[in-house]
Amino acid sequence: LSAGINHEICNPLGIARGAEVDVEVRGVNLGDLKSLKVKAAENAEPGSRVDVPVKLAAGSPLNSKNLVVGEFPEAIEQGTNDDGAGANAVPTPATVNGRIERPGDVDVFRFAAKKGQRLIVDVNARRLGSPLDSFVEILDGAGKPLPRATLRSLAKTYTVFRDHESTSPGIRIEDWRELAVNDYVMIGNQLLRILALPKNPDDDCQFFQLRGQRVGYFDTTPAAVSVSTPIYKVSLHAPGTQFPPNGMPLNTIPFANDDGGPQYVKDSRLFFDPPADGEYFVRISDVRGQEAAKRAGWRL
Repeated sequence: LSAGINHEICNPLGIARGAEVDVEVRGVNLGDLKSLKVKAAENAEPGSRVDVPVKLAAGSPLNSKNLVVGEFPEAIEQGTNDDGAGANAVPTPATVNGRIERPGDVDVFRFAAKKGQRLIVDVNARRLGSPLDSFVEILDGAGKPLPRATLRSLAKTYTVFRDHESTSPGIRIEDWRELAVNDYVMIGNQLLRILALPKNPDDDCQFFQLRGQRVGYFDTTPAAVSVSTPIYKVSLHAPGTQFPPNGMPLNTIPFANDDGGPQYVKDSRLFFDPPADGEYFVRISDVRGQEAAKRAGWRL
């Protein structure tokens, strides 16, 4: 008799070293088995795996599952936490386990932070086998998006010749006379930095890359670019900085991230520099809003 566990309904996806947790499992031919206990050794290395020991009268399941070991205190999503009023309070540092359970579901958590104490918000879902395509953002104490930087546009050009996919470090541009190496440019919602200017009209402008994929700065996510998309050379300033109008857009980048980069698959990663001591919210969702049926799990 074949049996299997659905990974997205193996909850939680991790465990603190030295801890014991009840793990919910669902799958086919598991009979009455709904949950079981898993324990991690006191000396377990952070990032190592602990097997979920499913034992059935008919034998072992065809697929095995495991939990990742964490080094911080662990919390599990509680109740309805779709907004600031129902947000779960969590310490920092900590690992939080949760699930996106219905269309448009979001999970919100409250935490305290101090100015000058950088925090990293790291979603671990796809790397653990969950189908979640996460989006994470930091909100202020009133539950509003928190601005990270103001970008002033200084010059304008366009993409030309062809559409460009989301990963290529090279983009063909119309005019680069007002651009220089190390300049920042805004293309759509992605903030990029110039590595090398075109050598001739048939050459691409090269942007900083990692593992062959272009890098978005301030945790912006590189995305596909269609031909004739405007490109703005920008200068970076503190949030809320005001300037006299120059006929070009003034953009604000919030503390938010879709994809954390080449090594993060579809998982989000966000660097947070608190602007002041106080309480903040972190909100996590699926960018597609499609994960209700799969009840996608994640660790934050």
